[in-house]
Amino acid sequence: MQRLLLIILTIFTISQLGYALNGDDEKYMPGIRKTLTGGMNYSQQSTGIGGFIGSIGNINSGSTTPRGQVPLESSQVALESPIDPDHYVLGVGDILELRLSGRTIQIFSIEVNLSGKICMPFNNQCISAYEITISELEKKIQKIISTSYRETTASIHLINPRIVALTVSGEVENPGIYSGRITDRVTRIIGMAGGLTGSASKVNIYIQRKGKHIPVNLEEFQYTGNLNAIPYIREGDIIFVPLKKASVTIYGEIKRKGDFEIREGETLCYVLNQRAGGFTSLTSLEESIKVLRINDDDVRKATIYYNLSQCRLSQKSELILKGGDEIYVPSIEPMQKVVIVRGAVFGSLSKEVPSSNILGGSPGTEMEGIYQLGEGETVRDIVYRAGGVTPYADLRHAFIERNKGKHTRVIDVNLEKILIDKELSYDKKLEPGDILNIPSKNYAVYITGEVKSPKAIPYREEITLQEYLSLAGGPTQRADMADIELIKKNGVILDVDDNPHIEAGDTIHVNEIYFKFWQDYLTIVLSVTSLTFSILAVF
Repeated sequence: MQRLLLIILTIFTISQLGYALNGDDEKYMPGIRKTLTGGMNYSQQSTGIGGFIGSIGNINSGSTTPRGQVPLESSQVALESPIDPDHYVLGVGDILELRLSGRTIQIFSIEVNLSGKICMPFNNQCISAYEITISELEKKIQKIISTSYRETTASIHLINPRIVALTVSGEVENPGIYSGRITDRVTRIIGMAGGLTGSASKVNIYIQRKGKHIPVNLEEFQYTGNLNAIPYIREGDIIFVPLKKASVTIYGEIKRKGDFEIREGETLCYVLNQRAGGFTSLTSLEESIKVLRINDDDVRKATIYYNLSQCRLSQKSELILKGGDEIYVPSIEPMQKVVIVRGAVFGSLSKEVPSSNILGGSPGTEMEGIYQLGEGETVRDIVYRAGGVTPYADLRHAFIERNKGKHTRVIDVNLEKILIDKELSYDKKLEPGDILNIPSKNYAVYITGEVKSPKAIPYREEITLQEYLSLAGGPTQRADMADIELIKKNGVILDVDDNPHIEAGDTIHVNEIYFKFWQDYLTIVLSVTSLTFSILAVF
């Protein structure tokens, strides 16, 4: 019987131990589960420390973590390099390890609380840890310990960097509020927001932080690996990605070709050397860099020549780039010699640019592109390669800009004779670097003066002068139909009695008649009579 009772008692004891190990019933043998499963008390003490932590209680009945401490985490935090205690600035949520060594040996885990303070577990004293470095905090704690404990040294180590909230706005796929580690750079947060949109700037991004704008340059990081161009995040940051601003296009013997968004004040040489990667070994030192520029009136007609050797020797230049500039870096290779075609062409290899020359509802685009020039090619050859001229091309006023050193020569080209009349004697042989300009017609006739509705009327060759006047509402009562002028687009004034030919860009001006028969005379007589009676009444 005794043996049976002993077996029953043993089975009961083992079953209760099983409950404790599984955590199903903490009231049986409390603490055994933690001991057997490797639970660690981070507050360890050596012989001789007395009641150093005697007053520290547990957070709850089932925990061995002392009050005011945070369990250490084995978190997977990706770091570029070890944390530098002299530069890492602490903030709310950072989890630290406090080690005491010497005559007193202890390890604590502490967190910067919502008030920006840490509370030291050995004396419950709370000190500010907000926006100071780890090294500065270590010195503060060491000063406190040295007043109470002999031969004891304090050291602070970052265990888990804090998580911060920040805002991403502007040209990203998913603007909003995001959280990240304080060790994350701005690129990671932009990636969390879905990345940049197609119209986003890469060089004018900034972080708004405590009233300051911190620049972010993704292009610089992409091409140079400069980490300073993509700073670390901080709590409360607002990352703003603006729209892409003005850009320039670079062709020719340069290491990186294509479109480059520019920042205000950037110069030609800086962009070529730094952002476009510099010149290739085939760059010609005998020719100038060509910059095609849109004037302030948005009409592309200026060509700027810049000394290439100056850019090779220095990044400094006086030429500040403007949006829309196209830059061609010349080559020593004959097959790389090119001409530029701009204006009213279909532009199979060109890019579309806005045109302000076309009025009265006619199409409003012009094209421009760079074409390799073959041996002996002429204007006619290049026009065909550019896709041909548009119906709005002013064939009689095309011209070639040809640069010879510092001088530019303008050569008139009559495309009407070349393309329409097939008179090839008018064709011109092109040279490398030539710019063929084919302007658009100003495709309107302007009606001004004494008409009821002065306006621009779309040009039609078959319309007569009287029909143009009718489309402008007809003459007013004060119109002098015997004094109508036709002002040609070149400024020449013709009398309509000579029946001149009306062309696109011309202006029809109807002059005013100064005295219109008896009505004007009657008005004058009545005015004088009224004035006379007024004077007599006074006297």
